[in-house]
Parts: sequence; C-alpha cells; structure tokens
Amino acid sequence: MDWNEETFRLTVVLLLASLLLIGPGLAGFGGSLLLVVDVLLVAAGLYAVRDRLATAPEVLTHDLGHYAAALWTSGVVAAAVLLFRLSATPDELVALGGLVGLLGMVNYFLRPVYRLLVVVGRTFFGATA
Repeated sequence: MDWNEETFRLTVVLLLASLLLIGPGLAGFGGSLLLVVDVLLVAAGLYAVRDRLATAPEVLTHDLGHYAAALWTSGVVAAAVLLFRLSATPDELVALGGLVGLLGMVNYFLRPVYRLLVVVGRTFFGATA
C-alpha cells in the first residue's frame, strides 16, 4: 500500500462528501431522512459504476481510476454526517459540508507528516508495512 496514494484518496473522498452536503444546503434543503436516502442513492450509483470509473486514465502520475473507484464511499460519509445532525438547517448543512471539506484538506496537508511517520517507523522499528 502506498501511503501517499491512500491519503490522497481519502482527501478526494472527503471533498466529494463535502460537495454532497454543501450542494443541498445551498439549494435550500435542510437535513432530513429523505436527504440521507438521496445521498445513499448517489453512493449506490457510484458503487454500481466503480469498475468503469476504475478505468480512468493516469494523469500527471496520479492514477485517477484508483481515486474514482472509491468515490462511492463519499456518499456513505455524507450520509453518516447527515445522520449525526438530521435536523440541520440549510445553513448548518453548508457548515457541516465545509467542516468535512476542511477535514479533507487537513488530511491533504498532513501527508508529509504521515510519510515522515512511516519512514521513522520503518527506520527505528523495522516495520515493513
């Protein structure tokens, strides 16, 4: 497993989950069970086409197919956030989406720290993973 690829994959998933929360909030929809079902339907649709998405090309040394195959998990993340705050107003939904996006960007900027921890772990503890 390449730590750099997997952490970037998590960033992509969190950013799409953010969009799945911000979009309905900007459209004036608040949190509801119907919105949870809608987000899970998006996740199911992405899951159904994940094999096709996995064939996306490599661009600038990034295998887009590797990231695209995991996009369905963004719907699951967004649904979990919605279930956490089911009665969110549209503004709160936008704020929750912003927080999920912020978490994704924090993950993105911490990637060098993750890399350093892996190198230190392998150097001092002889770990091979």
